[in-house]
Amino acid sequence: MTYQIQLFGPLADALRTRVVQLDLPPGTPASVAQLLQQLAWLHPAQQPMIRSARLAVNCTFAAPDQRLQPTDELALIGMVSGG
Repeated sequence: MTYQIQLFGPLADALRTRVVQLDLPPGTPASVAQLLQQLAWLHPAQQPMIRSARLAVNCTFAAPDQRLQPTDELALIGMVSGG
């Protein structure tokens, strides 16, 4: 299954893109944790940023065990500082 993830924050800058696509094996829908693990594996230099980011599924932050569908709207929100 192919998942499209919108990127925000420092991760988008580090990967020099605002959208990435991940292809995961067909079958049982992937979980948030599996999707983030695959993204970290594909981009090892950005693993710390990926691990600290939060994934929103259909505009709501998702738990690691939440199952995903290819039609879900996914957004990875990186940690930012400021004030």
